Amino acid sequence: MKRTALALLAALLLLAGCSTGGGSDDSMGAADYDAAAQGAIDKAGEQAESGGAAGDAGTSHSDVGPQAYLVREAQVGIKVDDIMDAARQVREIADAAGGSVTKESFGDGYYGTAGIEEYGALTISVPSDGLDDTLARLAEIGEVQSRSSNAYNVQDEYIDVEARIATLTASIDRMRDLIEQTNDIDQIVRLESALSARQADLDSLQARLNALKSSIAMSPVEVRLTMTGDLGASSTGISGAFSDAWNAFLTSAGLLVRTVGALLPWIIVGGLGLWLLIWLINRSGRRSPKTPGPTPADGPARANPRPEPEQGPQPEEPTSGQGPTATP
Repeated sequence: MKRTALALLAALLLLAGCSTGGGSDDSMGAADYDAAAQGAIDKAGEQAESGGAAGDAGTSHSDVGPQAYLVREAQVGIKVDDIMDAARQVREIADAAGGSVTKESFGDGYYGTAGIEEYGALTISVPSDGLDDTLARLAEIGEVQSRSSNAYNVQDEYIDVEARIATLTASIDRMRDLIEQTNDIDQIVRLESALSARQADLDSLQARLNALKSSIAMSPVEVRLTMTGDLGASSTGISGAFSDAWNAFLTSAGLLVRTVGALLPWIIVGGLGLWLLIWLINRSGRRSPKTPGPTPADGPARANPRPEPEQGPQPEEPTSGQGPTATP
C-alpha cells in the first residue's frame, strides 16, 4: 500500500510540474503534456500491479486458510413413504438453516405417468458452515439410499480477481484526477474513453467476485425423494434390465394412449365430413337427367353390316326357237 501511495504522489507531482511548466513555458505543447501524462499513468500502473497488488494479497490473505475458499455441494437420495410430505419437510429444513429452495420437480420420464406420486427432486441452498447439520436433518426424513458431497478450492481465482479489482480501482481514480487537471479537450476525450473501458472491466470483475463469494457462502444440496428405492435411476443386472424394459413398455403404452386420445376427436370429425361428402356426391348423381335411347320403331341398330359380294355380268339367255349360235 505504501508503494501505491508513493506512486500516486509521484504521478500527481509530475502532473503538477507539467501543468506549471506548460503555463510558464510556451515551448511545451499538447504533445509533451500528453506524453508526460501517459508516462505517469504507465509508471504508476506498473508500480501498483507489481507492488500494491502483491502487498494487498500478502496482507489480506496471509492469515486466511484454504478452508475459507472452499465451494461445497452435496447430493442425497432418500426413500420415503409420502413424496409430498417429505418435500414439505425438506422446505422446512432449508428455511430453518437460513437457506431456500431453488428448484423442485416431481415425476420424470423413467416412471411415466405414475412418477409424480413416486419420485421428487428438490435443490436447496444452505449456508456452507451449516451443510453438515442440514444433511443430518435430511437423513431423518426417511431411509438414506445414497449420499455424496464435493468440494473444490477457488482461492487462486479469488485472490487474482480481488487483486485485479484493486489495480483497476486505483487506475480509475488516477484517470479521474487527470481528467480534472487537464483542460485539453482531446486529452479529456481520450481519458474518458479509456476510463469507460476500465470501468466496464471493473464491473465484470466485481460481478465475478460476488459470484465467488456467493458460491463460498452458500452450498447447493440436491435432494432426491423416492418411494420405490431406485431413485429414478436404471438398475443393473438381469432384474434391472427387465425392470427397465417393463417401465419403457408402460411409458410407450401411455404415450400411445395419449396420442390416440388426442387424435380421436379429429378422426371422428374427419370421418363424418368424408361420409357427408360421399352422400352428397351420390345424391347429385341420382338427380342428373338420363340420355334418351333408340325407340322401338327404329328397330335394332345394325352395327357394321357385312358388304354383299360383287357379281359379274350375267350370260344372255337364248331366245325361243333359236339354237345356240355356232361359232365359226
